[in-house]
Amino acid sequence: MIAIGTRFSEIADRQLRRQGAENLIHIDINPAVFNANYPAKVAIAGDAGAVLKQLMTELEAKLPRRPSQSAMREWIKNDKAAYRESWYRHDAADLVNPVRSSTSCAADAR
Repeated sequence: MIAIGTRFSEIADRQLRRQGAENLIHIDINPAVFNANYPAKVAIAGDAGAVLKQLMTELEAKLPRRPSQSAMREWIKNDKAAYRESWYRHDAADLVNPVRSSTSCAADAR
């Protein structure tokens, strides 16, 4: 899992703690946030834009071919939908659920 510019709050990320993210890569401009609330296997301090550009350069050099933008967009769209559905399936009263927050009430009316 790659976390970019997040502080991993103790309340919202309680489910992450339960499930674990053994190979967490944490990218943030502020190195003080690393391992504060959740341990990272790799911590990268730097501006997210610059770090991601460098990571993409490294990945492109290692990958045999890059998927088309339309294929990548479709993959991301499907992955987001699956992730949202997993939140609906695992809804629990004692956990913060982003798909059921007050700002996403319209999404609940599906």
